[in-house]
Amino acid sequence: AHHASHPYPCAAFVFPPTWSAAAWMPSSPDAGGRAPFGDAEVDPALFPSLRSVGSGVPARASAAFVAAFSGLLDGSPLQTEVSKAVAEEKRVVFTGHSSGGSIATLAAIWFLENCTRRGSVNQAQPFCVTFGAPLVGDNVFNHAVRREGWSQCILHFIMPLDIIPRIPLAPLSSSREQIQSVLDWLSPHSPNFSPVGNSLVIPEFYETLLRSTLSIASYEACSFMGCTSSILGTLTSFIELSPYRPCGTYLFLTSTDQLIILTNSDAVLQLLFYCLQLDPQQQLLDAAARSLSAHWEYESIKQSVMQEIGCVDYLRAISSSLPGRQMNGTAIGGLELVRVRKLC
Repeated sequence: AHHASHPYPCAAFVFPPTWSAAAWMPSSPDAGGRAPFGDAEVDPALFPSLRSVGSGVPARASAAFVAAFSGLLDGSPLQTEVSKAVAEEKRVVFTGHSSGGSIATLAAIWFLENCTRRGSVNQAQPFCVTFGAPLVGDNVFNHAVRREGWSQCILHFIMPLDIIPRIPLAPLSSSREQIQSVLDWLSPHSPNFSPVGNSLVIPEFYETLLRSTLSIASYEACSFMGCTSSILGTLTSFIELSPYRPCGTYLFLTSTDQLIILTNSDAVLQLLFYCLQLDPQQQLLDAAARSLSAHWEYESIKQSVMQEIGCVDYLRAISSSLPGRQMNGTAIGGLELVRVRKLC
């Protein structure tokens, strides 16, 4: 039996993370990934809506993550189990932590493309709920999801300091060893696992990631404000910027247990940069260690978040359990931004 606030039985499909840097990058040049960021055009047969309506340009996404999802479709019982859940009129939920969240995002879009559009689902809105998921697609990808009205179905919970969601903003091809060091420190199955990494490689990657995110955030902010300076053209002529952009609804969990809900991709991108900024007295090693630790801070909220997934109004239910969904002064304080960042 299901009471009024939880009327829907659910079928949850959980995607585990991968702790190998090789799984973040195309297996070969033939896999279609573009150096240095590993993105490729999405398969229009798999994701027909992920394109620009005006120009017909297809969206670009992580070639490695798309290949991983395609492999699951072809080599696992995923399609059969999803079809079974639909036949039983269950709310379909895709979820995952870390890179598993990126696969869950692709699975949700595939489901929205192939099931709800055909009218086979009418009893409950599907959801994708991720925790610390890396960015997966470009601006066209984001715009297509918004155009189709799917943003409210794709919910990303993010700890403000978590390094993992930002990794695709750095050049993957030149950072493979550094990324593997980060994943080794985070993987519970690695002999190098530690909740607070102290390898010198990790602070180096943290600095690389900061520089890449700064370039992207600055470029996007200037473009948004209509800046016509030739510096923008100069910047992109010698620095190749990552194509990845936030997509869906982002829920930042602050240090004061408040929830900041954002659907504006540009605002999310700026926060992904400013939340990583160092305080003047903070050491790079300490900042990198905090960023690693943040990736395992989702465990405490997963249970409360997932137990509300059957609610009619999921976002409202979550907002009531974790207060605050406006960008007010109190909530911003919970993001631990230094004063100069609050003024930006």
